[in-house]
Amino acid sequence: MRTVTDLKRQEILKAAATVFAKRGFQKTLMEDIAGQAGIGKGTIYRYFNSKDDLYFSILDQTVEDLLTCLSQDLKSKASPEQKLRKMMSDMAGLLITNRSLMILLHEIEGSKIKTRHAHFKRNNAKIDSLVAGVIADGIRQKSFKRGDSRFMAVQLGFMVKVAVMEFPGKKKDYLVNQIMDTYLHGISNK
Repeated sequence: MRTVTDLKRQEILKAAATVFAKRGFQKTLMEDIAGQAGIGKGTIYRYFNSKDDLYFSILDQTVEDLLTCLSQDLKSKASPEQKLRKMMSDMAGLLITNRSLMILLHEIEGSKIKTRHAHFKRNNAKIDSLVAGVIADGIRQKSFKRGDSRFMAVQLGFMVKVAVMEFPGKKKDYLVNQIMDTYLHGISNK
């Protein structure tokens, strides 16, 4: 059960995501976020130390949401291929929803991103591990060819991230179908 503090924090994150997406990182002021959330600026500082902290907290929440979705996907009795497709659909959906926030990373000062690099890497490793587990199951069941399941998971995740960012006009189902077809069947006509 979420507490009032958790709910207020979530409201601030939601308001901040909306404002960052509209104005960009550099042009967004804490006052803008407070106005969107219908609270005083000081209230934001009870939950977040800075605008950077707020932005990175949105990204962290997005990763947590994704990990929750992916963990749920693992509970399915579906085949490894169906699980992978669902996981990539969930990943693409969250990336599409948060595309404008991902684009803002280029506005953040490099040194601030560098200090978070290890954190980003840990989060990516958690996601890759869940996907790699499904691939390893597929290998054991002989649905997928033998190979390094973590390497395969990283490749698949990268395909989704790049496709979402490079093809903003395409629908999620189209992207996922193209990615999964290419990933599972290759591009060879043989």
